[in-house]
Amino acid sequence: PNSFCAWSRMKLGWSPVISLSRDREQIELRDVGQGGTIFQLPVNDREVFLMEYRRRQGNYYDRHIPGEGVLIWHAVPRPLIERKWSPVLVDLECADGRWRDAGYPLGRLADAAQGEDNLDFWAHDQAYLKAHGGNLGDASDPFDGVRFAAFTPQSNPGSFSDDGQSSVRVEQIRIVDGAAHMEVQTAPRLLAVENIRL
Repeated sequence: PNSFCAWSRMKLGWSPVISLSRDREQIELRDVGQGGTIFQLPVNDREVFLMEYRRRQGNYYDRHIPGEGVLIWHAVPRPLIERKWSPVLVDLECADGRWRDAGYPLGRLADAAQGEDNLDFWAHDQAYLKAHGGNLGDASDPFDGVRFAAFTPQSNPGSFSDDGQSSVRVEQIRIVDGAAHMEVQTAPRLLAVENIRL
């Protein structure tokens, strides 16, 4: 088994969590398996993207991960159940993109917002997952800082909120001296001006 995702680590208090303090920031992430931080990037007042850096040598449970790099998780609270608790949907934003017809590299119809990735195409019978490139994770899922170095509204996958109304930017991802470096930015807030009287 692999180690817990960023959301689980955050909820259990196993990893320090830092949040965006300005609209745009340069950040550095160290290996989460070696005590590195999780970075929390708000996409709106409900949803966040959680970023962590993983390496095979980070800890025992990551020794067989198929690829190293930055993992970006999208955490979206769902409506309350019986007025007691609110489940949270936590989805890995696979760097190799979202596709309508099949997972990477079989996919030909890109759909950065509503498409599916290899992890989604996996959850079917053997014939379906083989025909659609489904798997439980592969080397092209992390943002490696070489081939996959940006997570923006223009990238695939796109960095949008669940409703598509808000977005963030994670750019210039690079791995240097055992740490992941990147620039993060929230979308500018929209202001509505109504009935101004002078």
